[in-house]
Amino acid sequence: MRQTSKNEDIEALRAIAVALVVLCHAGELFRPPGAFNALLNYVDFWGGVDIFFCVSGFVIAGSLLRKDIPGSFKALAVPFYIRRIFRIWPAAFLWLAIAVAAAKVENTSGAFGPFRADFREAIAAVLQVHNIYLGLCHAGTLAPCGKETIYWSLSLEEQFYVLFPLLLYFVGPARLRWILAAAIVVQFPLHREAPQMLWLTRTDSICYGVLIAIAASRGGLQTVQGAVDRHPVGARLLGVLLVAGVAGLSLVPQLRIEVGLIALASAGLVLLASGDSGVIVPRSGWLKTAFLWTGSRSFGIYLVHHICFWASREIFYRLAHGAHFDNSVQLGLTGLGLTVLAAELSYRLVETPIREYGHRLASAYAEKSATELMASTAL
Repeated sequence: MRQTSKNEDIEALRAIAVALVVLCHAGELFRPPGAFNALLNYVDFWGGVDIFFCVSGFVIAGSLLRKDIPGSFKALAVPFYIRRIFRIWPAAFLWLAIAVAAAKVENTSGAFGPFRADFREAIAAVLQVHNIYLGLCHAGTLAPCGKETIYWSLSLEEQFYVLFPLLLYFVGPARLRWILAAAIVVQFPLHREAPQMLWLTRTDSICYGVLIAIAASRGGLQTVQGAVDRHPVGARLLGVLLVAGVAGLSLVPQLRIEVGLIALASAGLVLLASGDSGVIVPRSGWLKTAFLWTGSRSFGIYLVHHICFWASREIFYRLAHGAHFDNSVQLGLTGLGLTVLAAELSYRLVETPIREYGHRLASAYAEKSATELMASTAL
């Protein structure tokens, strides 16, 4: 097991997850028309978001379980909410505002979608109910829909993490395990088809991640970690098979329990990565660098890739004077290049400094709460 400040296997899982998501949305670049259209039916890897969910549950729960639960709910929840808000909201809302503004003022091609529909979706995203809005929209209740579709997953996570500190404090980790396990069992057999409400409110992958974090905090993963350390080649092969399973199951909705199986495969990946034994991340060289760069910028890539794809289509549409074009290679390189550039700028100028500021605020509040508790105890 490596002793580093970051779990590199988890970073690599983030890279794999966002790569699957970007491939899933490749149609935003290449349709219509384009030389790669025939391939789009084989890259609908929506299961990448479930890997994100499971990683999120593991990391977020682990951050709260690394130390003793404070003596008051405020001391637990307020620092957690501060860190969460400063980690997610600034970058998410910035890129959301850019997308909606572009739909209004830079949308000659229509690539950015209808402004009014995008604006309504933006309001739902800011209110953290975008997944509910999207389900109602696709059901015809709130049609027409906009194109800010990625925000459903952020809303689902925020809804979960509003409740999580409450459950952790008032129920406790031991009993919380049974609630999470019940949520998984109830959801597993359900046929959840996009974009139905059940698909947009699925929490089994997050629950798996939290369960793994609880087990890790209690030393319950030593057997798993020992097996991974003894059989690294087998663990790597299993990781490859699980990633292939997530990708493959994304393409077979007729299975009817594919969502539950993808959540289970995601949990297997997080289990393999939990010990940071180097079985997910490449061993060395440029490929390792690429995985770790992509993993660290995965949130930014998730936020910007749609916008960059739409911007690329707008650019080529204007260059072609409004004509349709079949220039998929150049269009693809432009879209990916803009995504890399925008994600790097987002990471350096927005996400990192604001996240660090949020950590300082949370730490200051936690220290103040601890001091007040000690003073009240002394009295």
